[in-house]
Amino acid sequence: MGLPERHLALLGLAAEKGLAPVAGFASPPSLVPQGRKTLEALQRIGAEPVFFEDEGYPALLRQIADPPAFLLVRGRLRTEIPLLAVVGSRKATPYGRRVALEWSRRLAESGVGIVSGLALGVDTEAHRGALSAGGYTVAVLGSGPEVIYPRENRHLAEEILAAGGALVSEFPPGARPERWRFPRRNRLISGLSLGVLVVEAAERSGALITAGMALDQGREVLAVPGSIFSPQSAGVHYLLKQGAHPVTSPEEVLEILGITSGKQAPSSTSSGPSPEDLSPQAREVLAALGPYPRHFDEILEATGLSVSQLAEALLELEMEGLIQGLPGHFYQRY
Repeated sequence: MGLPERHLALLGLAAEKGLAPVAGFASPPSLVPQGRKTLEALQRIGAEPVFFEDEGYPALLRQIADPPAFLLVRGRLRTEIPLLAVVGSRKATPYGRRVALEWSRRLAESGVGIVSGLALGVDTEAHRGALSAGGYTVAVLGSGPEVIYPRENRHLAEEILAAGGALVSEFPPGARPERWRFPRRNRLISGLSLGVLVVEAAERSGALITAGMALDQGREVLAVPGSIFSPQSAGVHYLLKQGAHPVTSPEEVLEILGITSGKQAPSSTSSGPSPEDLSPQAREVLAALGPYPRHFDEILEATGLSVSQLAEALLELEMEGLIQGLPGHFYQRY
């Protein structure tokens, strides 16, 4: 692709400094040769620069105080659908992972694209939820467009591209995932989106940085309440005290964003085995479990079953996909 020299100079400056300059910055012509090398590197990895002046540059991102002069995009960057950022803890609890997965799926079914950061925990489940609905998802990287971090999510990144999603970065090819890059990329996660949904966040969390940037950018901030005993929800509860929208369903998210969905929320009893299909012991154990983990001994006391009966019932419920076994002999319902 042929680019104007001013664009090549911007690519050259990014290669020299390690990140894209802010839109409106004039890069010296002496960096044009370096820009050509950067463009060749982008072509080798299947990435394309989208410049601030281009039609394909996201309109919402243009509105923030410090938009990058360009985005480096692998895949398809769609600007015609509403986007929502879903962020949260890397050390998400089963509750947080479930919310991120199921809500992202239902939001994607309603035509909302899901933006996140490809991190472990909430980010991973948000991307997977959108993909499971055949929806659109964008991963904003804290590294070069071909440098996938964490390495465990390389396959997920490939799935996103295969499904018509996008990997987006403002860092040049080969840029490593250094610590300073992640707070900077967080402004892109919020800047691309109508709002930021925080599923779980500890008191010191990158998700809180993203939420703060969203407020600065005039975006909606939504938070999912969690257990008062969970450190992973402490940051969420702080946001709620500061005025974030409390949300307890994807439908509330759509309402706050002003998006109308023609799809009906799935019933919680519409799939999976009927309780009548379970053994009496399994039904009793299922009734004793809730969305928060409960220890084997607690379940034993609550049900009055023998150790062997409880072990058999838990195995039955796990095989039916109704409960999840956790480390330390804890169990909870899906």
